[in-house]
Amino acid sequence: MPKKITKHSYNNCLAVNKIHLSVRLGCEKEERKTPQAVEVDIKLFYPSLTKASKTDQDDFACYDKISRLVWKLCEKKEFRLIEYLGAEIYRTIRPTVAKEVKILVKITKCNLPVSFVLGGASFTYSDLPPFSWIVPD
Repeated sequence: MPKKITKHSYNNCLAVNKIHLSVRLGCEKEERKTPQAVEVDIKLFYPSLTKASKTDQDDFACYDKISRLVWKLCEKKEFRLIEYLGAEIYRTIRPTVAKEVKILVKITKCNLPVSFVLGGASFTYSDLPPFSWIVPD
């Protein structure tokens, strides 16, 4: 019997864009000696309109708190891979938002040690379920 596909809808999104950080990041120890420019985008997807959207108070996600947690994580550690950094950021902010909120974290390493790659490299980590409909950018 075929598996039933369940679609999930996340029509509401709070985005914290381009948290600019200096991170000790790179595969080789030499590359990690000097902090590098990294940008972090965080999107919080809500399955329904939040109370804060209706009342101008209540259950809001504090983007200052989230941004500072990310900054603090990156300030004290070094990372070899942007994939791991993305997962660590997710694990750091997950406890700060409600269970029904889904999180998407995008890490961009702005400057690569590859001369012909001009746009950096990025990795996206998310707990959105398969077949989710999200607000398009």
